[in-house]
Amino acid sequence: MRHPYDTATGTIALGLLLTAVLALLLPLVAG
Repeated sequence: MRHPYDTATGTIALGLLLTAVLALLLPLVAG
């Protein structure tokens, strides 16, 4: 069974990854 800490870390990492992807894609789409 996974630890809550691992799940929280994974969620945060996923959020940061999505934010980075959006930050990179938005200028291309809007520009």
